[in-house]
Amino acid sequence: MKPILLTTIPKAGTYFLAEILSEIGAKNRHLHVAKNHAENLLLFGEEVNKFTPSKAKVPLKIDQALYGVQAGEFVFGHIAKPLLNEFALKNFKIIYSFRDHKEAMQAEFYWFREIRRDMQDEFTQYSDLSAQDHFIKYLEIFGPTRVKLFKFLDMWKTEPGVTQVDFNKFRSDSKYAKAKIIEIGTDIGIPVTETRAAEILDTCLNKDTKTKVKRDKSINLWNAEANKIYDKLQGKQKFYDVVYPIYWAGKKLLKV
Repeated sequence: MKPILLTTIPKAGTYFLAEILSEIGAKNRHLHVAKNHAENLLLFGEEVNKFTPSKAKVPLKIDQALYGVQAGEFVFGHIAKPLLNEFALKNFKIIYSFRDHKEAMQAEFYWFREIRRDMQDEFTQYSDLSAQDHFIKYLEIFGPTRVKLFKFLDMWKTEPGVTQVDFNKFRSDSKYAKAKIIEIGTDIGIPVTETRAAEILDTCLNKDTKTKVKRDKSINLWNAEANKIYDKLQGKQKFYDVVYPIYWAGKKLLKV
């Protein structure tokens, strides 16, 4: 049994899968790990963490946040593969949940628009616009960083030994979801039966996890203008695909 890192595409079941892990029997360290900080989810309580998460951030580097996590315990967040050192890659059991990038961006937009209360003014000043027009502003403000982040997160798909979860299938296909719960249990060293997997899925589906947002799911905000912005961002990403491997290699050399 190893310590566990659950890393996900934003809005790909981060807190939902954390609940799954807890129900299986892993211990939640209540740290949401990001690039240069860790959110302490116990620091101010549920409501503060839900509505103004910046208040719950504590200055921990990734290595600090992962240090001391014991076998059978887990932390979670949106951790790209290049951010982890060789020790973490070797000693942690890693679970990666992914979903379509466009779906994730639209879901995050609604989270920002309807729930978050600590967003910077450059985003919230457009909250009186229609959802369609506000989504365009979201893409302009956050799109560049999201496209880069998603690119690096998806590097987990080719990393040997990583347990992969297709979040869309997990939500829509109960047979797939139960099979994944069994697989996760086996991979983290806490096996579960088919009956127990069904119970865990039912329990977690009925829990009010942190990021559930009620909205009209029939609305698709990816119109022609939004797609044009996204295609432009994807074009720029091709440049970074060449530059960033050199950048990460340089950072590793400097650490040696």
